Amino acid sequence: DAGMKALCRWPKIKALVIAENSSNPTPITEAGFTALGELKTLESLHLQGFEHVAEGGWAALRRLKRLRRLKLFSVPAFDLMDAVGPLASLEALSLLNCNSVGPAGLRHLQAMARLRTLSIHVNSYRPYHVPLAEVGDLRDLTALTLGGIERMSDADLGRLGGLAGLESLAIHEAPRVTDQGIAGLAGLGALRALSLQTVP
Repeated sequence: DAGMKALCRWPKIKALVIAENSSNPTPITEAGFTALGELKTLESLHLQGFEHVAEGGWAALRRLKRLRRLKLFSVPAFDLMDAVGPLASLEALSLLNCNSVGPAGLRHLQAMARLRTLSIHVNSYRPYHVPLAEVGDLRDLTALTLGGIERMSDADLGRLGGLAGLESLAIHEAPRVTDQGIAGLAGLGALRALSLQTVP
């Protein structure tokens, strides 16, 4: 925690990547993590680990009013995005193996009016929520990547049919999706790039 507080003192930093060492005998807690909120000039942030930060500590990211790109790789016991809450300035969000994110956390994405790029990858060997109902309501998305969501069905995929502005779509490891499900994407008239890997 003392190290995090010392680290987060740059007055003009714009991009930061911190990957916590899981074998660290003294993991970062809320006391140190909240120092991230002092990096007022930060525009890009990639965090990996920090499972020992309490739910309330993640709200520190809401103080980053210039944050445009956020990548999270963390598996705490609570809904990570519900703890983070809405980030009004965010344009791109990547959730990697964030299996704890469920409907409550995903609903915050609707309040992120600038969000255009979304990437969600889950660990298919752990419990997870299929996020298509919530993602299908994000009508301003232009780029979407979904990975590891092996329980995704044709009906789930059909929820993306209303994303009229979607220009790029990548779906990886979705073995339940069939030709019928893919055909349901024909109405995405703005689509320019498509990547499909429907086998695990």
